[in-house]
Amino acid sequence: MAQKSVILRKLLKLEDFLPANVFCLNEVKARPNYEDGKPTGAIAGYVYTATDTTLYTKIEIFVEHQKPLITPEELAEKQDAGEPVFVEFTNAIIKPYYNSAMKCICDSIRAKSINFSVDV
Repeated sequence: MAQKSVILRKLLKLEDFLPANVFCLNEVKARPNYEDGKPTGAIAGYVYTATDTTLYTKIEIFVEHQKPLITPEELAEKQDAGEPVFVEFTNAIIKPYYNSAMKCICDSIRAKSINFSVDV
């Protein structure tokens, strides 16, 4: 019998794995809302792809909001101008899960909120 991981379905603090809470924002994508496996036409929140500024780990964090901190177009303008956008996440939690398509344990990361960082 295969042994299950003790970390599956546990909630872990992101700060326990990535010590600095400052990230360079790479991308912003809307995540549609689904009910019974079908899109409702509403936005559930936004997925922020960001890179940790100490270990350079690239991650995706979902934040449940109706409006993004910065639009994808605004972010692209700043990136084209060579201006990095630094952000911080509040109460970021990792929930490991088994991804049967990829056949591995993956991270689902959610945060309560996102703000522009003033610590850079």
